[in-house]
Amino acid sequence: MSKIKISVIHSGYVKALGKYNPGNPDFCEAAFNEYIDLNIEKICDFVEQAGQVKSDIVCTHEDFTNAGMLVRNFDHPGLFESAVARSCKIIRARMSELAKQFNMLIAANNMETIEGLVYNVSTLYGRDGGVIGQYRKVHLADSENWKVTPGNTFDVFKTDIGNIGFYICYDSIFPEAARSLSLNGAEILIHQTQGWSCIGGGIDQDVGEAFQRIRAVENSVYLIVAKNMQGGGSDGGRSMVVDNYGCIVAESSKSEEGLLTVEIEPDFKMHDPYHHNNFFAGVPYCKARHNLARKPWLYGTLTESNPKVLSEFPDCELHYSAADGEKAMAEWDKKPEEEKSKFHW
Repeated sequence: MSKIKISVIHSGYVKALGKYNPGNPDFCEAAFNEYIDLNIEKICDFVEQAGQVKSDIVCTHEDFTNAGMLVRNFDHPGLFESAVARSCKIIRARMSELAKQFNMLIAANNMETIEGLVYNVSTLYGRDGGVIGQYRKVHLADSENWKVTPGNTFDVFKTDIGNIGFYICYDSIFPEAARSLSLNGAEILIHQTQGWSCIGGGIDQDVGEAFQRIRAVENSVYLIVAKNMQGGGSDGGRSMVVDNYGCIVAESSKSEEGLLTVEIEPDFKMHDPYHHNNFFAGVPYCKARHNLARKPWLYGTLTESNPKVLSEFPDCELHYSAADGEKAMAEWDKKPEEEKSKFHW
């Protein structure tokens, strides 16, 4: 396999100040559309930089327009949906144009309206500007469920740099997502995210790095992590490229915007005839050995809707409707600031 030049956009949003702030009396649909346009232009500038250094692929972080900031806002009914419907058309045209202009792949993540429903979508644009494929986020963050529809497939897309699969932000909590993509033939996974580690409990944020490296090595895939800078460097999150042995080959700063670019010469099959296990198994490829050794007939519990662990939580259910969301936000607004400060991811 020849070398691949990968670029990852590590950036934050345009600050939502003044009329761009939903709490400002001058905030309105026109102002929000203008704010989204500013974020689109910011990302397109980075995409152009990636093209100018002749990248084979460039990746944006999750929801690069920041339209999702209105998911929890019920004071402006319909604004989220209308802004997404407008912006996704602009994004499709701009990304297609840039992909064709620079003869590169673009992996862009944004909210998109499809058949009247809003999805959190990763779109893979081909070198000719056409759409190779789309992934719709399956595991939505809990408040995201109020206004966004989940996807239901883990598709893998064939390209000239390898077979590519996506999983987005909260998807990473569920190892089944990355594993499904790997079993479906993915050689490169792209993880576009706002979060870093969403486990909670006040654990050290270094676990976020562990998440990325483990997802790569346990599935024998290269992993491109494109994280935004929401929260600055306080959460330890950064963009990175991880090889299929779990080693970080390039990473961004935690708190400085920039284009992370690295050139790799991938070994998708993980050819290693001198690995002891490979030698004794008679299979010179680590990736083949790992998959041949699986025992899927023992893994049935993974697909049970009500596994035994849920018997410990008989009174728990998820509240995902828009009505649930409106009620939750009304309760949130009543909480004193001191109590709000105790909440965390």
